[in-house]
Amino acid sequence: MRLTRTAQRQVRKMDTRYVQKLIDGLKKYEQDSFGDVKNLTNREGYRLRVGGYRAIFIIENGEVVVQEIGVRGDVY
Repeated sequence: MRLTRTAQRQVRKMDTRYVQKLIDGLKKYEQDSFGDVKNLTNREGYRLRVGGYRAIFIIENGEVVVQEIGVRGDVY
């Protein structure tokens, strides 16, 4: 799993409890493709939902690349 620079900046501003839950969910998805993940309709990629937070990511060469991460209203 890899975070873009944008995602890294967004993570620094978040509550650590949710960051860890999102990271755990992304790692779990990377290993077995399960979790609360859906395809995005307005752009390429997927989203992982944890409470009110979302992680927007793509799959690049079998690796999860997180593009954005944050509160639901801010990442869409």
